[in-house]
Amino acid sequence: ATAVPGVARGGSGPEPSAARLAVLLVEDNPADAELLSVRLEGSAGTGVNMPLHLVQAGTLADARTVLHHLAVDVVILDLSLPDAQGLDALHQIRAAAPGVPVIVLTGRADQSLALDALRAGAQDYVLKPPPDGHTLRRILRYACERQQLLMELDRAGQESKASALRWRILAELGALLAGPAGGVEAMAGAV
Repeated sequence: ATAVPGVARGGSGPEPSAARLAVLLVEDNPADAELLSVRLEGSAGTGVNMPLHLVQAGTLADARTVLHHLAVDVVILDLSLPDAQGLDALHQIRAAAPGVPVIVLTGRADQSLALDALRAGAQDYVLKPPPDGHTLRRILRYACERQQLLMELDRAGQESKASALRWRILAELGALLAGPAGGVEAMAGAV
């Protein structure tokens, strides 16, 4: 895993690059971070073979710095950080990188918290200790694909609303022009 400082500026988004998947791990426990790193790196040739670039941050403040300077494809976020706890950590990460999928990582097997995290925008909820590397890589890849689909749906919805508005304006304009007193004939008579 790479340390936080000294990264190059780049855009962030949900579509992983063809070369490698940039993963930000926000975890303050060095043992948990190392376990996750080892599992991800040890699963490189297991079918989900996209190379990874793992960057680790131990605090939310460090994570925001990384997100400001580095193009990140996906975030793995511990919900128990020194400077943010629970869903507050998720809300702050999503605010710092709204288009980047977030996978919540926690030691709490709390079904209510899991559902709340998903409702707040997390793509997945993974319990500690994390699953094997192959499963983790699949979770990362699927989170990126789901986020990309959600963004495409959002764009399509916005385009549909804009199109509907244009059609409504045209229909209203047509009704005005064809109406009994406001038609083209009335305008021609006024000239």
